[in-house]
Amino acid sequence: MKGVLLLGHGSARGEANQMVWDLVYRLRSDLGTEHLEPAFLQLTQPDIGTGLGRLIDAGCREIFVLALFLVSGNHHTHDAGAEIRRILERYPGVEFTLSEPLLLNSGFYRLISGRVARAIGSGVSPSPTGADIERESFEIVETHLQGLELPEGEKQVVRRVVHATADPAFAQSLMFHPQAVAAALAALGRGTDILVDVNMVAAGIDQGRLQRLGGSVVCSIAHSHVAEKALEQGITRSQASMRYMLREHPGGVVVVGNAPTALAEVLEGVASGRAAPAVVIGVPVGFVDAAETKERLVSSGVPFITNRGARGGSPVAVAIMNSLLRLADAEALHSKSSGIQSSL
Repeated sequence: MKGVLLLGHGSARGEANQMVWDLVYRLRSDLGTEHLEPAFLQLTQPDIGTGLGRLIDAGCREIFVLALFLVSGNHHTHDAGAEIRRILERYPGVEFTLSEPLLLNSGFYRLISGRVARAIGSGVSPSPTGADIERESFEIVETHLQGLELPEGEKQVVRRVVHATADPAFAQSLMFHPQAVAAALAALGRGTDILVDVNMVAAGIDQGRLQRLGGSVVCSIAHSHVAEKALEQGITRSQASMRYMLREHPGGVVVVGNAPTALAEVLEGVASGRAAPAVVIGVPVGFVDAAETKERLVSSGVPFITNRGARGGSPVAVAIMNSLLRLADAEALHSKSSGIQSSL
């Protein structure tokens, strides 16, 4: 279990110490956790030993120490770290991580620069770069993933979905088949094509990474013969499109972000033996049959990534797929690098 120790310097002024307590209360409420304790380096209580002891008594074995210090001075670099290590010698198996000083955080810099700009009356506040915004966004996402016990590959997927949707609820509702990530990376690594239900999903997939891996996106929803078959057979176009694509690519990576009927068609293909997709990412959205079809996917036996309930949609599907593509691309680059090294 993971816990957080919010570490302040400590002051002879009660109001200053109360600000740290107020921050702890607010974080506990906003994040829905009790595994967050305050501590002070000196001048007041609770001290570091007391704060750590409360977290350890609650079952925490990984402790993130968020130090409310601006710079890497002696208090941050030496005093706090040394005291924590000394105390934890009494608790074998408990590990800690000490945060970097606040001035190294890009979001904190923007807060300072904005206040300086207003103070001098320039009316100009430095614009954050895209990298700054992304970094700060993922820092916020991390606060919503505290205590989430998942393998790293699955956690990467969850992180991207929460970031793409700004909806922390997906951290709890996403579900993974035990072999889903491994199966997806293996399939993408050998250049397997991706079959998608709608053009919106196709447009969002990282084509550059996919092409480097040797695969391509397939979407036939707009094909005229698909519309004809749907009308002829009395089924939806999404269903007809998926039926056609699975016939041409029975072992593809399947991504459904919109239509429950497309996912239902995949499951029919699996049940009848007409299709054996490498992995199915099934996150259709809707009040009719979306939740039920996802439950069928979970019990189908095919490697899957899905979520509970009616929520979902193309942005969720794209975020999952692009996260897997990042992992597969990194794995391919690592394998290539290792091969080069071994040949030298």
